[in-house]
Amino acid sequence: MVTIQAYDKSLHPDPCGKSSCVKGVKAAMFYASLCLLVVGSSGVKGSLPALGADQFDRNDQKGEKLLASYFNWYLLSTTIGSMVGVTVVVWVSMNRDWYWGFLIGTVTAVVGFIFLAIGNPFYCFQPLGSSPIVKIAQVIVVAIRNRRLSIPTSPDELYEIDDEDRDPSEEKVPYTSQFRSLDKAAILLEGMTPKPWKACTVTQVEEVKILTRMLPIVGSTIILNTCMAQLQTFSVHQGYFMDPYICSFKFPTSSIPVIPLFFMSLLIPIYE
Repeated sequence: MVTIQAYDKSLHPDPCGKSSCVKGVKAAMFYASLCLLVVGSSGVKGSLPALGADQFDRNDQKGEKLLASYFNWYLLSTTIGSMVGVTVVVWVSMNRDWYWGFLIGTVTAVVGFIFLAIGNPFYCFQPLGSSPIVKIAQVIVVAIRNRRLSIPTSPDELYEIDDEDRDPSEEKVPYTSQFRSLDKAAILLEGMTPKPWKACTVTQVEEVKILTRMLPIVGSTIILNTCMAQLQTFSVHQGYFMDPYICSFKFPTSSIPVIPLFFMSLLIPIYE
């Protein structure tokens, strides 16, 4: 939809200074295009790394090592793709026409989807399990409900499924002594029948503890991406007021983000 609007002159907004805002069909199509773009991008960015990770056996030492390498090479491939986007696509948009940049992105996305679909018979798919969001909510709700109970002195008194009754696809997580307030979710009172919203297993509680330990990492990525957003916008804006020539070569202002991407493409293989 963005490509169509960039190509069709009748769907373009009025030139700067002639109208204060976009209205009507033009605005509706523009914002609908952005919403679809956000939904599509979030689906790809969230699902593609996980799909690739599922192709490795994490219970095998070799598979675990290859899994770590996969994420490095995946980041490198996305970095190279971004470099192509801010150089080649920018050059085509500036020297051919504005809609050509969107057309390249649309064609590339369609071709990538076709290749992904062709490989479907060869992929390894993990068996579906329960929703992790629901499991997290269960631990929090049960822990709050049991907040007045005393935590058992021995972890063996907390509720856990026996190994013979456990689903083979679910890995048992050993008990840790951090965030003991969450342990109250695994308290099974005498005579109580274990139910998902009444008592949680130790493994389920430990999974929430693991997620809690990861929160500082998540927080640091927020700071990082805030800086990256400034780099990709403020630096480009400043580039419009700078001399774009390097010797006789005119460096496109919109290609300034290629500088950090270039260094990332050099450092990722070294890190690997």
